[in-house]
Amino acid sequence: MHRQGLGGDYTAARLPVELVWCEAFQFITDAIAAERRIKGWSRAKKEAMIRGDWDALPALSRRRGGKPLLNQKTQQKRVKMTTNTQPAPASAYDLSPNEQAEQSATFALLVDNEPGVLHRVVGLFAARGYNIESLTVAETDRKAHTSRITVVTRGTRQVLDQIEAQLNKVVNVRRVHDVTRDPNGVERELALVKVRGVGADRVEALRIAEIFRAKPVDTTLESFVFEVSGAPSKIDKFLDLMRPLGLVELSRTGVLSIERGVEGM
Repeated sequence: MHRQGLGGDYTAARLPVELVWCEAFQFITDAIAAERRIKGWSRAKKEAMIRGDWDALPALSRRRGGKPLLNQKTQQKRVKMTTNTQPAPASAYDLSPNEQAEQSATFALLVDNEPGVLHRVVGLFAARGYNIESLTVAETDRKAHTSRITVVTRGTRQVLDQIEAQLNKVVNVRRVHDVTRDPNGVERELALVKVRGVGADRVEALRIAEIFRAKPVDTTLESFVFEVSGAPSKIDKFLDLMRPLGLVELSRTGVLSIERGVEGM
């Protein structure tokens, strides 16, 4: 919102509150002082005041030998405010590319093991249009009647912060932990990979599996089933190398997470 003030247009909504109050007090003080001299003003000077041409008033006052309406300190302060104030982004389209860049995040949730809890968590993502890339749920403590949910999603930093805040508001959620931003966070995933292997491709598949420490859990004369575990990025690279050799089928458990140290969630 723009307002016409002393020294020209300025954006009042983007100025600090202290500066706005200081300007209001100074304006009232100047107005009281100017009212005492207004009877002696010329017609041009009065018309400049009606138009709001405040820059012309000091020059008109000095032309007739009178005192300027605004002192020099107030004028310098007002010029500094209008020139140095950096406008805030008006919308999400004004954000920098770094703030708009999407990133992946893993959230670990400790929830009550009750019917409908998973539905509330998943419904929160669906209602706000957030995508779930990975989801794992399992009971962790029968006596405490708690379960652990690990969710992998993607979005900008602002969106991820909003997701974490909304998850903390769910009634049955006891704790939410952002594993991605935790330096002590550990993420692992398990996958079963079926690969077609005949001749030279069969030997190459076994060689790559040995490099990635993938364990063959089943084998036939024409195929393998490998069990590979590790970080999601490791599994992705293993799959990229197996596709040219004849990747047939894939089953992934989803990301599991835990925190290093003696303290638990």
